[in-house]
Amino acid sequence: MAREDLHFRLRIPESLKRQIEEAAKANNRSMTGEIIARLSAGGVPVASPAHTGNPLNLLWEVKSISAFIGLSQRQTFHLLSTGEIPAKKVGGKWVAREGDLERFFSGKEDE
Repeated sequence: MAREDLHFRLRIPESLKRQIEEAAKANNRSMTGEIIARLSAGGVPVASPAHTGNPLNLLWEVKSISAFIGLSQRQTFHLLSTGEIPAKKVGGKWVAREGDLERFFSGKEDE
């Protein structure tokens, strides 16, 4: 980021801060980079379900799912349309649960 970029303070719950720190570390990003990536992806919940009104942690549409799993939208669409990852179509839109994707990619599908 350039020195001319806007700087501001942001108050967030400690639990959300830890969540962003962990995700940033896993994605080899700074916390700012992680927040920007999530905001840019659109529709990817940054807050915990209690803060988003999304208790099932649903990811709607290819764009959100691809941002969550770290693949391009094209790659993600292929995996979705061939049934290779756990998701389904609802009202013509792809939807997946974060937990299902995490278990699938970690090899812990039986949990």
